[in-house]
Amino acid sequence: MTNGSFMTDNKQPYEPVLPQVPPVPGGLYGDAAYEAVLGDIQLTVAKLSAALVDADEATASRLTTRRRELNRLQTQLRPDDGDAVAQAHTLCRQVLDEMSGGGR
Repeated sequence: MTNGSFMTDNKQPYEPVLPQVPPVPGGLYGDAAYEAVLGDIQLTVAKLSAALVDADEATASRLTTRRRELNRLQTQLRPDDGDAVAQAHTLCRQVLDEMSGGGR
């Protein structure tokens, strides 16, 4: 970091750091795809939570359901299940697309 503050040195402080960190070779959960999808899930849940603040009742219900689904997925996901990791990444993209209006 330079002499500036954290907020000015970091161009996008809201982006997840975990996908940018290389995994420890041979370490527990050392699978980059697994760690990246955990970051995707956390970012997607955060965006869902932020959207709930201004959502109408029907939208809030739909967003809450998606948030619960992602939270449950995060606790059930395992690094050795490549198919589930890929499906979780796809789900995050779908949810973000729905939030931006692309899935309606």
